[in-house]
Amino acid sequence: MTDTLLIDSLEKRFTSHGRAAFRDISFSVGQGEFVALIGPSGCGKSTLLHIMAGLSQPTAGTVRLNGEPIAGPRSEMMFVFQQYTKAIFPWKTVLDNVLLGVKYHSGASRQEMEKHCLEQLDLVGLGRYPNYYPYQLSGGMQQRVAIARALARRPKILLMDEPFSAL
Repeated sequence: MTDTLLIDSLEKRFTSHGRAAFRDISFSVGQGEFVALIGPSGCGKSTLLHIMAGLSQPTAGTVRLNGEPIAGPRSEMMFVFQQYTKAIFPWKTVLDNVLLGVKYHSGASRQEMEKHCLEQLDLVGLGRYPNYYPYQLSGGMQQRVAIARALARRPKILLMDEPFSAL
């Protein structure tokens, strides 16, 4: 099996205080594998995930997806942010928030996209809430909206930063 995601000699140093968030991180993630990053607060887990997603650049080292360097966000990867409230739109319903995940990346009809998104809402236990607005949901339910949106894209790689912190 070839590596899907390869992290090689990664380092991230912040110039504002000259301290390294982490250095010399190397590992690979093969197709179908689940990996959890565990460590104390402030050790660089979120920073590493942002680099893996192409949302930030490392100071040194490389991240490769199927052999190609990741230099920016990739369509086959989705990211569920730690601060999920910044990732869902308060003026959109739960269903419309999830539809944003597929709206601009699918050739499917609106009806097909809605059906698929409703399936994702069922998967995360929110099938009864498609017409609710985020303010009508608990924090854990809002976080599941963000997870459903990421799943709706059918990503090959799903990166999640503390996805269950509000559950």
